[in-house]
Amino acid sequence: GVGAYAGAVQAFLTAKFGGEAAPKVIVVEPNKADCLYRSALAGDGKLRVVTGEMDTIMAGLACGEPNPMAWEILWKYSDMFISCPDYV
Repeated sequence: GVGAYAGAVQAFLTAKFGGEAAPKVIVVEPNKADCLYRSALAGDGKLRVVTGEMDTIMAGLACGEPNPMAWEILWKYSDMFISCPDYV
């Protein structure tokens, strides 16, 4: 699901280097399927789902629903969330 791979990498980096020493992590999503970005923007820690046409060249990220387990890790340890159009 959306965020599973990013969550696994984030968990590894945080466990290996600690919270403060871990590399900065920026989660980037296509703006037509930006469920992690919308979840972060809300600021309440709850998941947001994206529906409708998710026509993006980033097909592997066009799921629209965050992975709940990954979200817990990404919400707590990621430094930034970005939503961008395909041309970026």
